[in-house]
Amino acid sequence: MRRGIKSGTDADLLEMFLEFNSRYFGGRLKVPLKLVFESINGLGQTYRFRVHGKRRSRNDLFGIRISTRLRWSRRMWMGTLLHEMVHLEQGLRYNCGWRGRRFNQRMRELALMGAFDGLW
Repeated sequence: MRRGIKSGTDADLLEMFLEFNSRYFGGRLKVPLKLVFESINGLGQTYRFRVHGKRRSRNDLFGIRISTRLRWSRRMWMGTLLHEMVHLEQGLRYNCGWRGRRFNQRMRELALMGAFDGLW
């Protein structure tokens, strides 16, 4: 670790998840079964743990992974965490690409609420 620079930890992810959940999601989101920095492709991933075999269920649990490459940039991992929290809120139902109308609308709502102030 470079002197004077603190990298993000899994505990930091949980702390910010709880803060964002309270502030922007009305405390409605369940804490993911797994919320960690991991070596992954991309910046972040939200994924499903299926409780009842191969079929989706309301009882399914979710996990969020944030790339270890982002640990040194609080702005990047916090913005990525917010993005993944929208996937969690929407139960992975909607696409986040340019055609993902519902996902992108929710991200705009968060921006208007100030969720990204200081992050971009």
